[in-house]
Amino acid sequence: MQQLALNFDQQENLKRVKSKTAEAISMFFDSLADGATFHAQELRDFVAAKVPVAPSSPDRIMRDMRQSGQISYVVLNRRESLYQKTQLWT
Repeated sequence: MQQLALNFDQQENLKRVKSKTAEAISMFFDSLADGATFHAQELRDFVAAKVPVAPSSPDRIMRDMRQSGQISYVVLNRRESLYQKTQLWT
């Protein structure tokens, strides 16, 4: 029973961290004009200044947000982690 409570607490904590990270990513995207380019490290630095987060989390959450239609971008150069913000069609 204690393990179940621990798993629930961990899941709630992960949701909270993901929510705060997604909010920081949205703020980063809002600061960019459509067509602006950015490197993944710029996103990571911005998010890390707002939320304590694992280094790879912003990348993963950014991809999730694109899949769910919350943000829009294209990959210009995967090796250099270079992206371009595109217009979000709603």
